[in-house]
Amino acid sequence: LAYSFALLGYTHHPTLRAIGDRSIPKLPHFKPEEFSILVYSLGVLNYRHHDLLAAIVLHAPSVLPRFSTQNISNLLHGLGLVGFDRDDAFVMHVASHLATRLQECTAQDIANPVTALMRMVIPHDGLMHAIAAHLTSPLAKVPVSEFTPQEIANTVYGFDALQVFHAPLFERVAEATRRRLEEFIPQEVANVIWAFAKQSFGSVAWFEEVLARCVPHAERVVGVSNGHTLSVLWCAEDLEKPLAALRPMREQLPSYGRLEGVFRKRFLTPISLFLQSLEPQRGFPQPAQYQKDFAAWDLYQVGPSFTEELLDAVGVQRAAPSPGAETALREHYIGSGEDSLLSRYGDKLLISVLPAARWLSSWVSYRLSLVGSTQVLQGMLVVEPAHPKEDDEANQRRLKAESWREPGDVVQGPFRPVLLSTFLGNWRHRHTELVALDLLVELALGAVKDGSWSWTDGFWGHLSGEVELFVPHTPCLSCVGAFAQLRCWAPHLTLRVAYYDWRDWRSQLWQATGRGRG
Repeated sequence: LAYSFALLGYTHHPTLRAIGDRSIPKLPHFKPEEFSILVYSLGVLNYRHHDLLAAIVLHAPSVLPRFSTQNISNLLHGLGLVGFDRDDAFVMHVASHLATRLQECTAQDIANPVTALMRMVIPHDGLMHAIAAHLTSPLAKVPVSEFTPQEIANTVYGFDALQVFHAPLFERVAEATRRRLEEFIPQEVANVIWAFAKQSFGSVAWFEEVLARCVPHAERVVGVSNGHTLSVLWCAEDLEKPLAALRPMREQLPSYGRLEGVFRKRFLTPISLFLQSLEPQRGFPQPAQYQKDFAAWDLYQVGPSFTEELLDAVGVQRAAPSPGAETALREHYIGSGEDSLLSRYGDKLLISVLPAARWLSSWVSYRLSLVGSTQVLQGMLVVEPAHPKEDDEANQRRLKAESWREPGDVVQGPFRPVLLSTFLGNWRHRHTELVALDLLVELALGAVKDGSWSWTDGFWGHLSGEVELFVPHTPCLSCVGAFAQLRCWAPHLTLRVAYYDWRDWRSQLWQATGRGRG
């Protein structure tokens, strides 16, 4: 039944809960394929049944020797799809067992577990190096050259994400990609380029050859094929990812400019104009329309340099973080106290190349003043993201407000500007940048409430001063939109944003703790 739901893509939580509940007492009698297909099916439906997963952890190890490698692959794949994080030791045990049976594996049996470990942020160097050695051996049952493009891309992307580099394997991937490039879809090419660039692998000549063959397909306004080829329509991330990865060497790549031109014309320039057109203080566009239009680009971030361009277009400056900001935020991340993020989330914080939203805090320094008042509000604070279990009024307002001001019917008197998030692949209303900006609004309203400031017509337009916000990850487009909104409400408030690429911040934490992966 669960598998049928997965095939149909049908999610009905009460039924899935009941399936899990009914399965738990029967697990001691499950066949290996029944274990794996149940976990895989719930994973496809992104349904986490914690009690069932706990029971799987208890009962599966004794049956594991009877699992086929496909069963093992499906089990890990399902756990990865739900981001299983309750028992790393169990996952490591399953991965270790798979490492002893690679000769039995198909390409999919190898690619799916690599992707699963990446999603769960569980490095298993033994398995990863065993896979690399196996795939580069003359005795490999299925060499890299016989992998599908998707299996090639997923495998090498997972190796990069788990920070495992194996030159012979990457060389075979490079040759297979070059030889069969037109069989890849754009996302797969983008992932291979990303993994190579981030591992400092690949020659300028190789990257240029790949780009030169991709660009004519990317330049087409519509895709000319519905098959698994380069000729399908190139989407936003298909363009942004290779541009971000290859930006340091762009001057050496003649085809880079052509690909960037496509990205600018189809995405970056329209997004910039959209952000510049916002007038939330006049109710334009309506909040729901804003979210719909913003989400239509199907792009959640544009990399450090393009983000800087978008911020500049709406009057927000990118600045280097002040020493005090770095010190305060580093202490928040890896300080010795039990409240540090490292204490709470463990070494996964230092491993993952794609940080979870809950790992991203910000540091804010503010000095706020109001025309006609001598009272100045100033201070510094570290701001954590909002917690999913605390979806309070503020979180809901940032998610689905129907008006740009709250209360929405106020003609005169204090009101709160609504800073609205956008759903871009996932919910973004809890991001630290948005929470921090909302806190600034709260501070200003608090000054009105306690009598430090007086409310006047055009209050938000009279707000001035300086704000510095430092976050150790490139802001997503939803957060860029929030910066643009605040600038519309308070055009005389100077906003400076400092940010790192997460990998650079993570490297600093590695050095400071001595607990990195090199």
